[in-house]
Amino acid sequence: MMMKLRIRGIHALSFEWTIKVRVLRIWKAPPYPKNSPHPSLEMVLCDREGSKICAHVKSPFAVKLMNVLKEGSVYVMSQFNVGSNSGGSRAAKHGFKLNFQFQTRIAETDDDESIERYGFEFLTASRIFAPDFDHDILVDVIGRLIHMGDIQQASSDPKTKRVNIQLEDQMKAKLNITLWGPFVDQIVEYAHSHSNGVVVIVIQYCKIKEYGGHKTLSNSMFASRMFVNADIPEITEFISGLHPDELSSPVNQSLLNSAVPPSPLESAFFDWSLSSIQDFYHAADSTVYVILAFVLKVNVERGWYYDSCKKCKCKLEPDFYCTKCDCLVHASTCRYKVELLILDDSGTANVTVFDKDVEAFLGISVIDLRKEHLQNVNDIHQMPKRFDRFLGQMFVLKVSVKTSNWNNSYSFTVQKMTSDHDLIEKFKRMAKAKDAKKNGEDSLQSIDLAAVDDALSTPVQQKTTTHSVLDARMLSFADNDTGPSCSNSLNAKRPNDDGVSAQFGPDEHSTIGEGAKKKMKDAIV
Repeated sequence: MMMKLRIRGIHALSFEWTIKVRVLRIWKAPPYPKNSPHPSLEMVLCDREGSKICAHVKSPFAVKLMNVLKEGSVYVMSQFNVGSNSGGSRAAKHGFKLNFQFQTRIAETDDDESIERYGFEFLTASRIFAPDFDHDILVDVIGRLIHMGDIQQASSDPKTKRVNIQLEDQMKAKLNITLWGPFVDQIVEYAHSHSNGVVVIVIQYCKIKEYGGHKTLSNSMFASRMFVNADIPEITEFISGLHPDELSSPVNQSLLNSAVPPSPLESAFFDWSLSSIQDFYHAADSTVYVILAFVLKVNVERGWYYDSCKKCKCKLEPDFYCTKCDCLVHASTCRYKVELLILDDSGTANVTVFDKDVEAFLGISVIDLRKEHLQNVNDIHQMPKRFDRFLGQMFVLKVSVKTSNWNNSYSFTVQKMTSDHDLIEKFKRMAKAKDAKKNGEDSLQSIDLAAVDDALSTPVQQKTTTHSVLDARMLSFADNDTGPSCSNSLNAKRPNDDGVSAQFGPDEHSTIGEGAKKKMKDAIV
């Protein structure tokens, strides 16, 4: 006969356990075994004594229990295996954990409220950051929000969204915490509907992190949950213990100001300074720059699409062989690849723009554009008229520079580009400030952008060699006798020792530079 047991008495010397527990927390975890198509399940269970233990459900069994087990419900469980509770990010301090098997029995039972609902074990900053504390244990914290930084996002992936906050705990000590992904959205949602009063936050199952000798907290990847001024006894009790002057939060305004995170587009250019095309030719390999530039030409002879492998997006060989995947590809797709000649006040460069940025600007997929183009022309290799939209358009571009030592050359690939008006205006102001500083008008810290002189001066650079004329869609300027008659190749030669790039002869630079650059400056002003 199986015996009912308290969680704190469980050990690995017997399999005959029956327990009555509440599922405090349940979450999906990576597949186990790794080749399973389904996630596994992790749980934290609690009994009427407040003892807690972790439980793991392998992927094959998790499929069966996914819609059966509910967070917060009470169950009688039996016939499970007991294993060691080791490794990092442990949600319970118990030395053992439960492993559910095919024969494990689970029956939901009445909730008599004898088992606590959340199972919080709040720790203060002094205890968490003590030298003898096990950093592999996930911790629960509660505190008054006293500081919140700006919301940041490294890419379009919402998981990269983050914000740094500071809580003041029960002992008035400071806790620095980094929140990621949906936890940032949770604070934003709260800020949209609340603007006054103290903000008390509970974060359960926080991860302790150490970097450069400093210890901080962050939400764990799967287990953590957060309560912001929620109607739970723990937050109510914490607020009741605050002094009257602490009931008016010092961060409400900054919370509201941070409530709208930057869009993925804004995040792509966030905290980047403005560089110039001339910087490309002095860069180390894989350096990335952000520039503000016009499009002078679309280089027709480079084509505008390629057949790619659906799996790795690499260009296919003529026989539909993918060199990266090392196999023949039976199903391919088309992707944009367009080379543009761009111009800023320091010079010109050929940059390569790929699928997503071209589609975002033209507003049509490469497949649809090919269909449309075939209906209007006989030669599919002819450049569609839609590409004329690039000519004369100003963009903010994030460009990666690749260098090759063996042939002394460069190539420039656009990682992100946009014609967004607000971002262009932002970088125009940067250009004005940069020019004003160069001319000694003021420092960047105290410059009055409204007072910057509209006349931007750009020194004329003499070029030493001449390139051949490229057949391309070209932007012409009314004050020039001719448009650009040549361009640097995709693999542009390194600059000469005197810092001047070998791109145009003296006469050609004068022809292109003065009129085109004047247009560029006028647009920035």
